[in-house]
Amino acid sequence: MKKYCLIKAGKIIEEPRLLPKTWKNISGLNLLSDVQLKNIGWIEAIDTTRVIDKETEKVGPLVFSSVDENAASFTREIISLSKKEKDDTMVEKRISAIIDRETNARRESAIAELKAEEEISSNYGAISITK
Repeated sequence: MKKYCLIKAGKIIEEPRLLPKTWKNISGLNLLSDVQLKNIGWIEAIDTTRVIDKETEKVGPLVFSSVDENAASFTREIISLSKKEKDDTMVEKRISAIIDRETNARRESAIAELKAEEEISSNYGAISITK
């Protein structure tokens, strides 16, 4: 989805975001055309940030590379993760992998139980157990 910036006197008043449904006295701001939006100061914001390596990098603050009457191009500063952040990321990945393995094992066990119940039911019909 497109993001927009609010520009006033050539300066960015609101950073890139999805258009609000209402703004000031305008209901349905998000339904206006780009030309109508431009007339009230909203221009498209184009993100030129490169894809990051989430294991070694994170995104930082916005850096605007150009702003004109038609669009605002921006990127985000790319910051290298500290050793602690990298270690924390690896720990989180390992925890997620363990949880996924346990969840899959439980799922497999439940499927096996259901199949066994279905087999018993189909071979012997309904069984009622009374004490």
